[in-house]
Amino acid sequence: MWVVPIVVVVVAIGHLTNQAPPPHASIAPQTPTQAAIPAARAEELARAAELKSAALGLARIRHTVANSDTLKLSRVTVMPNGAFCYRLQLHNSRGIPYIRTAVMDGNLLKVSGSIGFTEIWNRACAHGEGRDITSKAHEGSEVLVASHP
Repeated sequence: MWVVPIVVVVVAIGHLTNQAPPPHASIAPQTPTQAAIPAARAEELARAAELKSAALGLARIRHTVANSDTLKLSRVTVMPNGAFCYRLQLHNSRGIPYIRTAVMDGNLLKVSGSIGFTEIWNRACAHGEGRDITSKAHEGSEVLVASHP
């Protein structure tokens, strides 16, 4: 006699817990402000990756040029095509200053005076308007140097 009401209650509870939510309880669309937060975070991450690449390029340049201990970064420009264009000041063994330029396009790094430099510089750096990231790239390279003795 008590078994039938207990079975009915158990079945009713099972139906209530397994029912899909009503259609009006769906997730509300994001507001423009909510949508901007992930976009801003993605932009922040992209800029951080960009600066890391620029700093790594500078570290590679230090290993490529003569008298790298005299190297001073004049300018780093990131181009719309993703290439990094560098302007560097160095001193030769007699202390005479000179300028070098370099370009890092993807994983390819070329310093002025090297074979193929002019072609890559003209393609990646000479004709575009880029964004100056010199101070941030310099800060990033100092962090890299400090963390990799």
